[in-house]
Amino acid sequence: MRATESLIFLFAWIVLAVATNISPEFAILRAVLDPTKYDKMAFPHKPTIVTVGMTLQSIEELNMEEGSIKAVVWLNYDWTDKGLSWNKSAFGDVYDIRLPSDKIWTPDLECYNGKQLTPLTRTDQVVLTFEGSVNWIPPYMLTASCKIDTTWFPFDEQICTFKFGSWTRNGNDMDLKLQNEDGMIDIGTMNHNSDYDIVKNKGNRNEVVYECCPEPYLDVSFELTLRRRNSSVYAQRNIPSSFLAGFLAVASCLLSSKYNQISKFLVLLLCILIQGSLSVDFAKNSVYTNILSAHSGIILLNLLVSIISCCLCTPPLEALCPFLRFVITRIAGCFLRNQDKEVSPEVISSVFTRVLDNLMLIVSVILFTITTINFVAVLPAHAFE
Repeated sequence: MRATESLIFLFAWIVLAVATNISPEFAILRAVLDPTKYDKMAFPHKPTIVTVGMTLQSIEELNMEEGSIKAVVWLNYDWTDKGLSWNKSAFGDVYDIRLPSDKIWTPDLECYNGKQLTPLTRTDQVVLTFEGSVNWIPPYMLTASCKIDTTWFPFDEQICTFKFGSWTRNGNDMDLKLQNEDGMIDIGTMNHNSDYDIVKNKGNRNEVVYECCPEPYLDVSFELTLRRRNSSVYAQRNIPSSFLAGFLAVASCLLSSKYNQISKFLVLLLCILIQGSLSVDFAKNSVYTNILSAHSGIILLNLLVSIISCCLCTPPLEALCPFLRFVITRIAGCFLRNQDKEVSPEVISSVFTRVLDNLMLIVSVILFTITTINFVAVLPAHAFE
């Protein structure tokens, strides 16, 4: 009886289409979207197999402070809804049609780690075939959370994941499959980013069964491994600058006289300015920033010793308190050649200044060598590529 009614219905639509010159697509739309036979709120069937793919068009931003990645992506969904099929021969051999996605049922897939999802088209269309197969490719500006590790900045690699799954359906209702066999993101039409290279990308289908519920919950994850492209720029420019700053710190110790403390101050301040300029726009808590801080510490230590030396040795020795005068005289006396002769206060101050400067030189060289060796030892292998 239902077969007879369907034939009568199709025959009536064909007659009406011929009589009123209605296009086959219009007739198909009226037939498959007939509210008495199709409701977009109804789930098609269990299980509905949905294949999921993603095409990456561009990486707009990798925000280290917010821990997020912003990208233009095309999501690719395929499923079959038998309620939307039609007899191809009865409608002018029309194979497929286009219609707005809000007219039919669509899977409630969401990006679990998404922060913002902005549609990039005014209207969203799907391709529907006579067999009920649906292809839906919505383009979005997708911002997703990404755990940023800046330990090896600027030689860092970041791994960002886009995780998609149904918001309300379990695996018994909706079975998720990866579109490609290898599950990789399609990057064939991608506009390459000036800061990062994609060194690896893969997709995974995950199935989780919770203790509370016997049914499985499915998701598909697309993982991108990004490597910073301008590592060579940092290696060629900023690391040598760091060595230069350290060299200036050590060289300043060679100005070992109480009469050239102003020159020493100028050199040390120049070192501090160089270190400060290098640390601008660098990631916090990275190895490179820590090395710059260590070198800055050496420079500040030199500056502190120079200030102490200047304060103790520039005034007349007689103007100092008896305890300081005794300490300076004793230390300088250990390095005087002729200790039997009476030595002038100026000579004692000069000798004490040289002792401090030479001691600081030894300490600076040791600290700078240890810091540099540790930095080179922990660099990742691709930092030298």
